[in-house]
Amino acid sequence: MWTGGKAALAGFDSAHKMNYFNGASMAATLQTSEGQPVPGRRVMVSRAFPTVEGTGSSPSVSVITRDRLIDAQIAGPYVAINSLGYCRERVTGRFVRYNIQMAAGDPWTQMQGIDIDVVPVGER
Repeated sequence: MWTGGKAALAGFDSAHKMNYFNGASMAATLQTSEGQPVPGRRVMVSRAFPTVEGTGSSPSVSVITRDRLIDAQIAGPYVAINSLGYCRERVTGRFVRYNIQMAAGDPWTQMQGIDIDVVPVGER
């Protein structure tokens, strides 16, 4: 390892021993910041495409919404990714954020964010 060639992430524990982060992946959750996809309008989220790299990984997505900033956030259920690469959602709100969840032992390497399909609703 000390002769170079392959980079590895490591850290020291309280006993001053160096340990490598190379075991099975732990459960992970990525939460996005809250946003207003269409300014001034409510939207319906129909699909969410989690951007996760890793063959055989199976992320799931929960959509969190609210209509006013003074309202409590309402979290929808976690929906697993399907064979087409997206999570089917049917959630409405003005302000939206997302949780992407990975199970412990899932073989993912990078979790970057999410792409969404939204449609404005509420005005005629």
